Amino acid sequence: QLRVWESTSSANDYKYMRMQQGGDNDAGGSSANETRTMSATAAYTHKFKNGHKFNAEAGHLYQPQYGNDQRRNTLNVSGNPSRMIETLSYTHQTDGKISYSLPLIKSADQVRMEMKAGSNITVKSIKNKFTENTSLAGALRMPSQIDGDIVMDFPESSVFFSPFIELGGGWEKFKYKANIKFQHLRTTSMHQNAGEDISTFSQDVTGNISLGWQMAPHHHLRLVMDRSIIRPSNWQMIPVLLYRPDKGNYVMGNPELLSSKLNSVNLNYVTDMKAKNTNIFVNASAGLIYTEGLITPVHEMIALDALLPYVTYENSGSSNILKANLLCCLTNGPLMVTLSSSFFDKLQKVSGSKDSNIYYNFCLGSVYRITDKWALSAEMTYNKPVSSPTVEYTPAFNGHLRISKVWDKLEAYAVVANVIHKPRREITRNIGLTTYRYYDLYPSSVFLGFSYHF
Repeated sequence: QLRVWESTSSANDYKYMRMQQGGDNDAGGSSANETRTMSATAAYTHKFKNGHKFNAEAGHLYQPQYGNDQRRNTLNVSGNPSRMIETLSYTHQTDGKISYSLPLIKSADQVRMEMKAGSNITVKSIKNKFTENTSLAGALRMPSQIDGDIVMDFPESSVFFSPFIELGGGWEKFKYKANIKFQHLRTTSMHQNAGEDISTFSQDVTGNISLGWQMAPHHHLRLVMDRSIIRPSNWQMIPVLLYRPDKGNYVMGNPELLSSKLNSVNLNYVTDMKAKNTNIFVNASAGLIYTEGLITPVHEMIALDALLPYVTYENSGSSNILKANLLCCLTNGPLMVTLSSSFFDKLQKVSGSKDSNIYYNFCLGSVYRITDKWALSAEMTYNKPVSSPTVEYTPAFNGHLRISKVWDKLEAYAVVANVIHKPRREITRNIGLTTYRYYDLYPSSVFLGFSYHF
């Protein structure tokens, strides 16, 4: 099996900011990002007569990325310069996987227990280039704010190796699967401030248990218990004071930093049945995620030519997330109506303080097949985003229209986004005695596209 893939994505955003401190002052900025992905994968499977199976996979990915972030300062506030940051990166990633499966217990029509063992390996190389232009225009100069261009090359390479073992099988209406993975990651980077190659190493153990039960011909229940990780980035582990142009600040990594551990339980119910002339599909799930050893930023000061603020990181705190999802789909003849909703409640504890967030959204969509070639669809969404004690977001209400036509294997479509109005999301950020208000503008837009199915 051979697969080749190419895609390009881009995004543009404009932010308007108002600072309220004894009067209204304005500032703004814009950002543009473009990512292009080209990949090729190949897979080979050999099945033996005794039921054993050998599988090998290999692939390569090439991904150039470009970003431009401009922040215009008209606030005339000391120490807040106008800045323009350009980021350019090239990623080469080679993946490989090899596995061998053998049945341990078999019956006439079902494998009661099967064991699979193998390993994943990933070799990645990234070349990062940051270009920052800061115009201080008489503002107070700090060591982290240099008037003029700053150009930094930051190459990085990593090797990821993960052997695993898995058991799976089933009895009649009951199925199970369990696996354990031993993950090893070594990253080497070169930063011009450090002057030498810096290596970081981490190793973790993850696992997963899945139990499935077919309660009735059209009713399925599944329980999943999972332990996963969030690894610290290379920036967060390098024990050298480095300047990050993409963030506009200094950081000093913590080499003792450990991966955050995520322990989750999720219960999922699925039904697909027919009532008279209407097909009904429901997918509902609820779960709990407990995270320990959160990677949190710590703001410190160091005395150089002047007191210089920088950010370091530590494992502190934990979080509990209660989540629920619902998807309901009704189909009757040429009309299909879908309703989806998500909800989660997050409680985070860091350094003795608690932070609670509630997020939910609703989406109502419909598709009407005018003929066997033409289709019209509409969608409306409502989002209540996550907020925090220092940042508050206003809810967003939006809608989209899509029309498409199919010729055999070719499909052409047009999408009109933000047809209800031009939504504006307001962001309120409290920093000290100052309140900042940002506005993300989402103008109406039209997308035209084609797809071809071989």
